[in-house]
Amino acid sequence: KVEIARLETEVKIKTAFLGLKKDRAAQTENRFSLGLIGEDEALAAQLDADRAAADLERSALDLEEAKASGQAPRGELYAPLVDGRDFVSERLEIERRTSRFAVKLRRDRVEPALRHRVELGLVPKRDLDEFDASLAGQEAAIGDLENRLALRKKFLAGEISAAELEILARTSAAEKDLREARSAIEIIRPHLEDLRAKAAAGLVPPDAVKSAELGLSAIEARADLAIKEIEILKGIK
Repeated sequence: KVEIARLETEVKIKTAFLGLKKDRAAQTENRFSLGLIGEDEALAAQLDADRAAADLERSALDLEEAKASGQAPRGELYAPLVDGRDFVSERLEIERRTSRFAVKLRRDRVEPALRHRVELGLVPKRDLDEFDASLAGQEAAIGDLENRLALRKKFLAGEISAAELEILARTSAAEKDLREARSAIEIIRPHLEDLRAKAAAGLVPPDAVKSAELGLSAIEARADLAIKEIEILKGIK
């Protein structure tokens, strides 16, 4: 009962917040159409409203599950159905839909304008490369969600055991981390080379180069760790 009361309060709070964020998104979009603010601000408000809607939907599902099961909601891929309902997959679907919307919005509204500005020479091509790499990272996360949904479906169908499910889910997460790290490396390496050239010409301080080198080293270590995790997981029988 305590958990249900908590979730009921959470749904009420998030319902109120959603109304606030929807109003803000509408106002921000109107201001953008009048040329009073930039598209980045309008886009951020729209994404914030969509995330708030998804948060409310997830909390509503948590409440329904708690009422049906009499227990706290469960998010494990091997969690059982509740009264024949697959709450785990429903939550993953919400996350996938929200992530896809964010990527589509950035592709439709940010990418064309950014490419045009690059073509006009208003911003360096590096900005577009960074944008593409960040989208690749988001798409890697969506791919992991899709893998988790597929694994959940196989588990419920009795095609894989809980142990196999755990190994495959961890492998999918590690592969996502690897893709994200490699996308980040694609951004940092050319930026670092540019900084080194500028430092050699005395245009930037050596500390800027050192900072970029440390950042690259940290991302490369993350990629190496993901590779090792994948190797270990694939070796487990």
